Amino acid sequence: MARITDLVLSREVCIGHMIPSYALSEWSESIFDSALRQTRGAEFVYFHRKAMDKPTLRRAEEWFTSRGITVVREEDLPPR
Repeated sequence: MARITDLVLSREVCIGHMIPSYALSEWSESIFDSALRQTRGAEFVYFHRKAMDKPTLRRAEEWFTSRGITVVREEDLPPR
C-alpha cells in the first residue's frame, strides 16, 4: 500500500479500486469485472508491476486493454 500512497501523493491521480496482488494468485475475471462495474467512466488502470508475477501482469494488462481501458505507468501520470 505504501507504493500506492506515494503514487497518489506525487501524481495527479485518483484511485478507484485497489486489488491486492495476493487476490490475483488465482485468476478470476470477476474481480476485474466488479471493479469496472463500480467505477463508471474508468479510463485507465495502473499496476504495481513489482508486486505481481509477470504472467498475471500480462494477462491483466490484456484483459483491461481488450475492454478499452488504457494501462499506464507512473511516468504516464502528470505530477502534482
